[in-house]
Amino acid sequence: MKKILGLFIFLFIGNVVVAQQVRFGFKGGLNVATLAKIKNVEPKMAFHFGAMTEFQINDALYVQPELLFSVQGVEKIEKNGLDNSVRLSYLTIPFMAKYYLRGGLCVEAGPYVAFNISANQGKEDYQKDLSEDINGLDYGAGIGLNYILPNTLSFGVRYNVGMTEVFNGKQKGSRNEVLQVSIGWFL
Repeated sequence: MKKILGLFIFLFIGNVVVAQQVRFGFKGGLNVATLAKIKNVEPKMAFHFGAMTEFQINDALYVQPELLFSVQGVEKIEKNGLDNSVRLSYLTIPFMAKYYLRGGLCVEAGPYVAFNISANQGKEDYQKDLSEDINGLDYGAGIGLNYILPNTLSFGVRYNVGMTEVFNGKQKGSRNEVLQVSIGWFL
């Protein structure tokens, strides 16, 4: 974990030094999340929000580290009406390379690391803490499209795929998969 964090810090600092232009902003939006290899569940509709910084490398290439709070998981209602939905909250740090194609349209791809800050099963009236059963670290990759208007308002869609198992030793192959639709604003 220290190596991954060190790599992100190194890349972040390195890009500050060579960046031609820097923009700060905020973003938020809808998550449509699921857990791969988990059967008989529905996607969880949730949210994400946080801060982003965009560093220009050249005319078309940018890097964008972000710091996001992201809610993920699955919805599962048993036949007897019992709610076994899983809600996972993460502090996520994506590091996206962005390539501008034309105007404000760009494609993006890059790694992320996410730290689980809470894990619950059920709804408000009954919640089971799953913190002991959840892997505290998730990492993976994302790919997406963004369009930034001239007034710095941005619209984006991104698909993130986790590479670590969500549950410790249980539910083999369970990975986070999240489709994010975002609106952002650069200052």
